[in-house]
Amino acid sequence: MVSPVRSKSFLAPYVHKPCPFCGVLMGEIGSDFWSPTRDHLTPRSRGGSDCGSNIVICCKRCNEDKDNLTLLEWLNALLFVDDCRANHVLKFADQQSRRNGNGLSNDIRDKQAAQS
Repeated sequence: MVSPVRSKSFLAPYVHKPCPFCGVLMGEIGSDFWSPTRDHLTPRSRGGSDCGSNIVICCKRCNEDKDNLTLLEWLNALLFVDDCRANHVLKFADQQSRRNGNGLSNDIRDKQAAQS
């Protein structure tokens, strides 16, 4: 049996919604780089779980670009090559850290200040 988090029906509501990492509207599932995919904020290869708080729906391009990096590692890499996407990731990461209370907010605010 396929996990609900892994099924296409789980991704369907995200079609034509903005990717939280880049802001581009996600397209049809499986169609191109803009199709919605699920990404692990902490990669499974680095101890992350399949629980809902570790999963975010983002476009395929961002998912593949982030690869097995943590959100902060990816953000550090983006700051040198893609300011626009880095700003989207900063906003998303700040919202996540506030929601989860995991202490990332100060690191993220420091990065935002450095961007200004």
